[in-house]
Amino acid sequence: MKYKPKHMKSQWGRKLGRALIFLAVAAVLAWHVMEPRMITVDTRTITDSDFSDDIRRLRIVYLTDVHMSAFPWFTERQVNAAIQRVNSLNPDLVLLGGDYATDTVSATRFFRNMIDGTFTQFRATYGVWAVFGQSDTAGGEQEQVDELTRTISAAGITLLRNSTASVRIGNATVYISGLAPGAGREEIQALSKQRQQSDFVILLGHDPAVIQEAMKAPDAGGAQGWFDLGLFGKTHGGQLALFGKLLNLSNVEDRYQHGWLTENRIPLLTSNGLGTSVVPLRFLRPPQIHLIQILSK
Repeated sequence: MKYKPKHMKSQWGRKLGRALIFLAVAAVLAWHVMEPRMITVDTRTITDSDFSDDIRRLRIVYLTDVHMSAFPWFTERQVNAAIQRVNSLNPDLVLLGGDYATDTVSATRFFRNMIDGTFTQFRATYGVWAVFGQSDTAGGEQEQVDELTRTISAAGITLLRNSTASVRIGNATVYISGLAPGAGREEIQALSKQRQQSDFVILLGHDPAVIQEAMKAPDAGGAQGWFDLGLFGKTHGGQLALFGKLLNLSNVEDRYQHGWLTENRIPLLTSNGLGTSVVPLRFLRPPQIHLIQILSK
């Protein structure tokens, strides 16, 4: 075997080490770029004593924070594919959590695409319900916001702005209470005081910063615990795990930044959402569609 001087061996070792470091960095960067396109379906089953035995099972599909825009953001083509994926889950209810595009004008285009056939329309047995996120009314004149509202309705979707809808399913009723961006104690209590603790209520909001105020709000009888499921977005789950705070994506408490938790026996979800903001990258926070099955206890 041919002898190799020690200094040649060390040079080869350094080159190999640099090559491995380069490949590792390249792989991490590539993952950041690829992950925003790797939509996952998060499935959760919830049992609730307020949920009527008459319904037996309710399939809810929830998605939020689409942030539709041109490549490299979440494109129209990706939006249409996501809608088709939602429909493939055979939902009874589809719930939309806001921030559909980048501003009022582009949010209007998001919903108009469902009317003119650019997008497949959502299909759900008992309907589609939506709330606004901050981006949906950002920079929009009142006339533009009104146009967005009319377009949502024309797309067959019910917009909730600090209001509650009742959904009749057989002999039972499910309530969906939707919060507008910036809703505070007064608006939340105006909704909570309309409900009894025995009602099955889904609280649909955009910003998880309202969770604590909502948890404290009294129902019609003065008791807490007026809603049974809380769905929120905005944070993108942190978007870049470990680095999300550097991007200052939200100002909500850490426990409300990402995923499921239960407080006072109420399931709460802060979704990763579908799109991205600030940078079109994700890390360990893949885009999500949620399939939530409700069963009676």
